[in-house]
Amino acid sequence: MRFVREKSSNYLRDDTSIPNLFIEAYMPEVPGDFLKVYVYALMCSGTNQALNNELIAERLSISSEEVNAAWDWLAKKKIIKKHYPDALLPQRFDVIFVDLKAEVFDAGEGYSDRREGDAESMRDTSLDDPAVQALFREIEQAIGRPISGGDYQRIGALLNEWEASPEIIVEAYRYRVAKGWSLAASNVGETVKEWVERGFETAEDVNAWLAQSDIRESQYRQIMKSLGLGRPKATDAEKKQFDYWLDELGMSLNDVLNVAAKAAGKNDMFSYVKKVIESERDKRAGRSAPGGASSSGGRTSGNSGRGYGRSGGVAGHAGGKPSRKQILEMRRKSSEDAAAGRQKEIYEKCPRIRVLDAEITRLNMESVSLLVSGASGRRSAVDAINRALEEKQAERAGIMTESGFPEDYTEIRYHCPLCKDTGILDDGTQCRC
Repeated sequence: MRFVREKSSNYLRDDTSIPNLFIEAYMPEVPGDFLKVYVYALMCSGTNQALNNELIAERLSISSEEVNAAWDWLAKKKIIKKHYPDALLPQRFDVIFVDLKAEVFDAGEGYSDRREGDAESMRDTSLDDPAVQALFREIEQAIGRPISGGDYQRIGALLNEWEASPEIIVEAYRYRVAKGWSLAASNVGETVKEWVERGFETAEDVNAWLAQSDIRESQYRQIMKSLGLGRPKATDAEKKQFDYWLDELGMSLNDVLNVAAKAAGKNDMFSYVKKVIESERDKRAGRSAPGGASSSGGRTSGNSGRGYGRSGGVAGHAGGKPSRKQILEMRRKSSEDAAAGRQKEIYEKCPRIRVLDAEITRLNMESVSLLVSGASGRRSAVDAINRALEEKQAERAGIMTESGFPEDYTEIRYHCPLCKDTGILDDGTQCRC
C-alpha cells in the first residue's frame, strides 16, 4: 500500500511555509528587497523552476545586482548556502535554504538546561586547531567543568590584549583552584595581568615567584604573631612596613622578631620597632663587628615579591549544619540555576538572542584559535572578528532593551558580588559575607 498526496500542477494553488523562527529571529533585520528575494525564491524552491538573477529581478522589479547582493547577505547570515556545481564558473551557483530550526535548536540541544550547551556543540565543530583544543582542555581539567561561552571572549582578550601565553593562562586557573578563589574569567584575568606585568612567560616563572612569595608571607605571619596582633593576615600597609624593616634596613628576621616581641602591646609599637631597628642599623654602620645582631634566621633576598602565596588561603571549618562551605555551594548553584532559567526565558521570548549567542560563541572561538595558532596576519583577522563581535553584542543588547530586559539579564547574579559566593576575595582574605 502506498500513500500519495495529490499535487496541483499550478504552483499558485499551493502554499509556501515560512518558519516561525525566521519570522521572529531573522526577518526584523532583513532589508526589504532582500526579504522579497528570499520569500520568492523559497516559493520557487518547491516548484522546480529554473531561475536566474535576471528573471528574479524582473519579477520583483529590482535590479539583478540587488538580487546578487541579497544572496551574499543571506549567505553571510547563514540563512542560505551557495553551492557551486562548477568551480570554474563562480558566477553560477545553486541556492540551498538552510534548515534554520535544525541549525539553531539541534546545535544547541540542551542549552536551556546547561549554560555551556551551545559552546560545547560549537567547539566540537569549529575548533580543529590542536593548540586551541589543548588550551581549553587543560583549563577544563583544572576547573572541573566545561568553559562557558562568555569565557572564550575573555580568554581571547588575555591572549590578544595582554599577550599572555596559553601556559600562563592555564597556570592561573590551576592557581586559583588551589586557592579556592573565584574562577570567573574576569577574576582569572586579574591574576594573569599581574603575572604578565611581572614579566612571567612560563609556569616555571610563576612557581618560582610563588615559592618566594610563600617565604615572605610566612615571615609576615611570624612578625604579626610577635607583635601580638590577633590576626594572621597583614594589611598592605603593614607588609610595606615589614618589607622596609627586612629589606631596606637590612635586618634579619630573628632581629625583627625579637624587637617586635618587646614592642607587643605598646600603643606606638610600629614606631617603637622602627626606631629600635633604625638605631641598630646606625650602630652597625659605625662598627665593623656589631654585637648582639644575629646572623641566623636569614632573610630572603630583596626580590620578596608581594602578591599571592599558596599558603594564604582561609581554612574551612565546621560551623553547624549545613557547613559554611555547603552554604556557599548552595548559593552558587542557586545563582547558576536562576541564570539558566532566565536564559531559557529569553530564548523562548526572543529566539534571535539564541542565534546571536551561538554566533558570538563561534566568533570568540575563532578569535582564540587565531591567537593561539601564531599564524601570520592573525592580528588583522582578529580585529575583523572583534568588529563583528561588537556588532553582534550591540544587536543583542538592543534586542534585550527593546524587549524590556536588562542587558545582563542572563548573567549569573551571585548572592555576594565581591567573592562570587566563594567566601574568599581575590587577595586571599575572607569575604565579609
